This record gives sequence, structure tokens and C-alpha cells, in this order.
Amino acid sequence: MFASIKAGELAIWYEALLGAGKPEIAGKVADRILEYAPTGSAYAALVDRAVNAQAFDAARALVERGRKALPEAERSFVEGAAKKIPAPK
Repeated sequence: MFASIKAGELAIWYEALLGAGKPEIAGKVADRILEYAPTGSAYAALVDRAVNAQAFDAARALVERGRKALPEAERSFVEGAAKKIPAPK
């Protein structure tokens, strides 16, 4: 649980990097966060931060990654976060 809380706090850096137009570095940060806390809540925090940065493709990619990587019990967090992503135009 502590790891998930810390992952949520660290996700602000992911958002900042996306917002600064540095998606490659942001992706590396997300990878490190998910190595530390491979949980549904960590994925959801990253998706939320990507949406805040209006990086909708990154948010969708995280949802897909979470669906593949997480056990069924953890996927509900990702599915909830996925609902916040606007539909593609």
C-alpha cells in the first residue's frame, strides 16, 4: 500500500514531463514508477496525470499496458481511470 501511495505522489513528475513536451523522459519515469509499484492504483494515477497533461495517447497506452500487466483484481482501477480519457476525435 505504501508503494502505491508513493507512486501516486511521484506521478506528478510524469505529468510535468508530459506537459513540458518530453514524452520520452516521461515514459522512462512511468516505467520506473511501475517497476516500484506495479499496482492498479499506480497505473490509474499515471493515467490521471496524463489526462491532466492532455497527453491522451499516453493515457490510452497506459490503460492498455495495465490491462495486459495487471491481475483481474487490479484492473478495476485502470478501467475507472480509462473513463476519464476523452474519446478520440
